[in-house]
Amino acid sequence: MAIQPRVPWYRKLFRRSDTILQAGVRPPSMADPGTTMSSLLGRVLPFAVVVAIMGAVGSYFVVPDIHSQVDKTIAQIKRQFLPDLVSVVPVATGTAGAAIDNNTLTYWQSGGNKPSLTLHFDPAVDLGNIIVTSGAAGDAFATMRRPLALDMVVNGKTHTPLTLVDGRDPQSQRIDLADVSDLKLVVTDSTGPDGQPVAIRELEFKAIH
Repeated sequence: MAIQPRVPWYRKLFRRSDTILQAGVRPPSMADPGTTMSSLLGRVLPFAVVVAIMGAVGSYFVVPDIHSQVDKTIAQIKRQFLPDLVSVVPVATGTAGAAIDNNTLTYWQSGGNKPSLTLHFDPAVDLGNIIVTSGAAGDAFATMRRPLALDMVVNGKTHTPLTLVDGRDPQSQRIDLADVSDLKLVVTDSTGPDGQPVAIRELEFKAIH
């Protein structure tokens, strides 16, 4: 019986497969380059995404500037798109107490051309909304002036004024004020009987947490 010669080891590395393919089936060596590249990307891309996410998270905790910027951006998004996720803020004040007592039967009043009231927030808060209920209560509503415009002075700095309509119903407006400890509201325009005090029944503030 004839003895088959041994195949050198280096030839085994390049030995062609003896697998019999069905008609119409292409061997792996003839695969479409595009398909091979897609398969490679399918394996590499998820790994690259994970590495990028880990790098971003690491930068957030390690680099102070990135940490600060991300926090500011999140706060801005909350103020822009989540105005309902707020709660009423308790405020401490002196003569303006009747305007923040959650009682629309009482009201703050003050005479002069530009009457004002000052509110103090402790601790300081980021305010997203203000709700103003103008005028005196009941039949006294028509006997006193009602504010049409309010200047907002936050921690000594004047911001965009509020414009109100004359009416008995509460009026909610977004104010978007950050780090408020002292808020002074100055009535710069009003309507009603000349010479009478300006009245405000209720002021409510909603803070962004």
